[in-house]
Amino acid sequence: MHREIILKNPGEKLVKIELDIEDKKITNVCISGDFFFYPEGSMKDLESAILGPIRNVCERIREFFMVNNIEMLGISEDTIIMGIEGALKEKHEEQR
Repeated sequence: MHREIILKNPGEKLVKIELDIEDKKITNVCISGDFFFYPEGSMKDLESAILGPIRNVCERIREFFMVNNIEMLGISEDTIIMGIEGALKEKHEEQR
């Protein structure tokens, strides 16, 4: 199932998160928007870290930022987590 969410938190830039979910696992993710993410190529590393079981995705995101020296301009770690949670919640509510 494909899910998409667009966020713009106060003081931050627009971010769009797209997820594909199958069998309680995130099988594909794309994060895009009006922000900057350094070092170059680290966004793909974050997207790879997000792939996998839904149950511990927020912990994987937090661990990614703890282990890697990432600079973000225009968004925050919390916005990414909020977007992922929003997309997952939307899916969960639709299945009821």
